[in-house]
Amino acid sequence: MTPKVSFAVSMYNSAPYLERCLRSLFEQTLEELEFVIVDDCSTDDSIGVLTRVAEEYPHRKDQVKLIRHEVNQGSAASKRDGMLAASGEYLIVIDSDDYVDKRMAQMMYDKACACDADLVVCGVYCERAHSAVIAWVSDPEDPFVEDKVRHDMLCRNVVPGLWCRLVRKSVILNDSFVWPDHNFAEDVVISIQIAIYARRIARVESVLYYYCFNSSSICNTIGEMAIMRRYNDYFNNINQAIAILKQNRLYDFCKNDILVSMKKVCKNMLLPLTTQRKYRRLWHSTFPEVDWFFIIGRRGVRPSYREWIWYSFVCAGLQPKYRKRLRSRRLRIRTPWEFPQAMKDMRTPKIEIGTFFVPPEGSAIQG
Repeated sequence: MTPKVSFAVSMYNSAPYLERCLRSLFEQTLEELEFVIVDDCSTDDSIGVLTRVAEEYPHRKDQVKLIRHEVNQGSAASKRDGMLAASGEYLIVIDSDDYVDKRMAQMMYDKACACDADLVVCGVYCERAHSAVIAWVSDPEDPFVEDKVRHDMLCRNVVPGLWCRLVRKSVILNDSFVWPDHNFAEDVVISIQIAIYARRIARVESVLYYYCFNSSSICNTIGEMAIMRRYNDYFNNINQAIAILKQNRLYDFCKNDILVSMKKVCKNMLLPLTTQRKYRRLWHSTFPEVDWFFIIGRRGVRPSYREWIWYSFVCAGLQPKYRKRLRSRRLRIRTPWEFPQAMKDMRTPKIEIGTFFVPPEGSAIQG
C-alpha cells in the first residue's frame, strides 16, 4: 500500500535529540506513513538510538526506510536523497533535533485532500532555552490569501525552512526542479521552487511543528572558518535561487523584498569579521545594491538616524566593538520577518513536553 505521507529525516550526530524526534513521528495518529531516515555518516550513537526506539513501535518498524551515506555529504544531499526516496503521496521534511505534534500528518493530509492542495502549511513553535514563540507562514488572524502566501514564500518573508510544509511528491519531480549544491540555506532553493510549482496552497490553523534552537548545530558555530563556510554556501544558494526566479520570470516581481530578506542576510553574515579590512571589502562588494537600502531605505521608508549610525560603524570596522549596543532592535535595519519574532505579541512561556507531544490548550488556533 502506498503511504499517504512520508517523513524525510536527515540525521547527522543527533543522538541527544533523536529519540524525542522519532517518538513524535512514530506516535502519529495517521497509520499509512513512511519514515525515510538519511544517516549522513554519523559518528555518534544515532543509529543505535534509531534501532532501539523503532523496536518499541513494532507497527512502525516496517515503515522505516534507512539510507546511509558512506561519506559525509552535508544537509543538501541528505534532504535531496530523503525527499527523492520517499514513496508517499505527500512528504514532510523534518530536522532530527526537532519534533512534531502527533496529529501533524493526519491534519495536514486531511487538509490537502479537502482542498486538493499541492502544499499545506502550519504553525511553528520555536523553543529556546528560556522562552518560546509561535510563528506562521501566514498570520492566522488574517484571511488566508493564497497569492499573498505564495509571494511571501518566494520572497522569503515568512517562516524559513521546509519543516512546516506538507508537499505533494509530484511537485519535486518536476522536470525543471533544481537541487542545491551547497549545504547552508539549501532550504532557500528548495522551498522557492515548491512555491513556484505548487498548483494550490492551503493552511492548517494549528501549531504542529516544534523548532528547537540548537546552539551546537553547524548553523550556530562561530569562528572565521565557520562563518566563511556559511557565507559561501549561502551566497551560492541565493544566487541559484535568484537564477531560478529569473528563469521563471518572477525575479522582478519580488526583487525588492529579496534585497532585504536574502541579500541583506547574506551580506551581514560577515559582520563579526569586519574588524579586518579584507572582510570589510568583501562585505561592501557582496550585493552592493543592499548599501542603498542602508543609506536611503526602500519604498519610501527612510532609515532612521540610528540606522545610519549602525551602517557607519560597520564601514569603520567598529561593529564588533560596539556589538552589544548595536544589538538593540532600534538600531537594527528593518526587515519584514526575522525568526523567531514573527508574530505580534505572541510570546509564550516554554512548555514541558509530554509523552505524546500534544501542544497545550490555547496554542492551536481553531479555524
